[in-house]
Amino acid sequence: MSYWNSTDKALCFSIYDEDGNLLSSYEKYVDNFRSIGTATNPIVFGGENRTSSTFSAKSNFSISETFIELDNELLWGTTNSKTQNMGIFHFGDWNEFTEVSYIESTGTQLLDTDYIMTPNSKVIVTQKFNLLTAQSIILDTDMSDTNYGSYQAYINGAGYLAYSCNDGRGSYTSTYVLPDTAIHTYEYDVKNKTYKVDNGQYLDVLMVGNITKNSKHTLSLLGKHDDNGFSTVTSANLYGCIIEEDGIIKRNLKPCYHTATGIIGMFDMVNNKFYTNVGTGTFIKGPDVN
Repeated sequence: MSYWNSTDKALCFSIYDEDGNLLSSYEKYVDNFRSIGTATNPIVFGGENRTSSTFSAKSNFSISETFIELDNELLWGTTNSKTQNMGIFHFGDWNEFTEVSYIESTGTQLLDTDYIMTPNSKVIVTQKFNLLTAQSIILDTDMSDTNYGSYQAYINGAGYLAYSCNDGRGSYTSTYVLPDTAIHTYEYDVKNKTYKVDNGQYLDVLMVGNITKNSKHTLSLLGKHDDNGFSTVTSANLYGCIIEEDGIIKRNLKPCYHTATGIIGMFDMVNNKFYTNVGTGTFIKGPDVN
């Protein structure tokens, strides 16, 4: 087990193995990191600059091969004396985890799928809104630059289910169908330009907009992901997510928790990766699946 140690206004690393022995291969450890967000004076992992630095409130990092902990919480750092959850990706085996029926966001938790959307992507999300708040997010990766695509499904300011499927920010389109607090399966099919809920029984529309570009940022669930980082999180239960590319499954995310540590998130059955909260606080887990 490795630990993320933090000091006021700076980041530093002390690396330990599973037996608690201090490791000296600092450079090798740092190479396991890559930046996936924007930062002020960012730490560049895997490059020449490996010095400690402050980071902005929207900085996010992807972690491989390890858990990072601080004060028994998963992946926290500091920026100007303020702690922040930064999320984690952990390679593992499914038998290390306990499946649950859902994970719940209380309004400050969201998930990064680490997936770049394309015009051939399809996302299937099963979730339940707990609050029908304007700008609540089902899925999102948004960008105002027309060199990139914006992919979104959400509740708009008027309270209707809405979407965006367009190069650059814009083309926000209402379905004029009201959401509710029941469990639904949302199917956002970019390739076929369709947006369906419950296989078309609750909602079935052809999406308008011109989408020819990949997303700049990775797709998030229950919150926005754009140049400002992650934001606008949603109060909802998340039951599962499948991402397909040209009909090939690229993500099959199941709600679960790491049995040994109790850390809650979603496990990708395709790539054997565990994804946790990139917001603040922690997810609430639903009942274990027998």
